[in-house]
Amino acid sequence: MQTPLEKLASLPDIDHRLKPGITLAQLQQQAMQMSDLQAAETLNAARSSLFATISKRSRPAA
Repeated sequence: MQTPLEKLASLPDIDHRLKPGITLAQLQQQAMQMSDLQAAETLNAARSSLFATISKRSRPAA
């Protein structure tokens, strides 16, 4: 099973598929800056914050 980054890297002509100014090497370097556990914790914290914001907005005003 491949990670999304590994799958992306396996695509032909990847440089043409990325946004201008973004390289595969930059993405790979960024991916190596934190462990899988750290990345999952960061994702979960961001997700919790997002859902808390959505929950606050969806409550009707008293």
